[in-house]
Amino acid sequence: MTDKFNILDELKENGAVALLNANNRNYFSVPDNYFDDLAPNTLRHIFIKSLPVINPFAVPSLYFENLPDIILDKTQVRKNLSFSIEEKNLYVVPDGYFNSLAENILKKRKRCLLQVSIYKIKILHIAYRVFFLNTVNF
Repeated sequence: MTDKFNILDELKENGAVALLNANNRNYFSVPDNYFDDLAPNTLRHIFIKSLPVINPFAVPSLYFENLPDIILDKTQVRKNLSFSIEEKNLYVVPDGYFNSLAENILKKRKRCLLQVSIYKIKILHIAYRVFFLNTVNF
């Protein structure tokens, strides 16, 4: 019994307030039925750890360097190409393209606005007819 008081005095002297307030409570507990499932869970864990670790994201060497050729071969596009992509300049616009660009954009915009306004007129006409026919039937 005196050992208990000696330990408490020792804890007070060393400033271990958390241990003094801990009392004699058991802070270690396990969930219900823990030991019922312990053996199967342990075996399952051992099995999973025994599986070999394989990196599914590994690629062969020079894969990305040869990828365009692989794609062209698989799609059989290479056989149908009569020119090499490297030889053709892909960033060429026709002569005078920018001279008439603004006019072409405005023409397309006016055409779209005209189509939208015609569509709105048709919708309003249909709505008017539906409203008028519903009020006449009363």
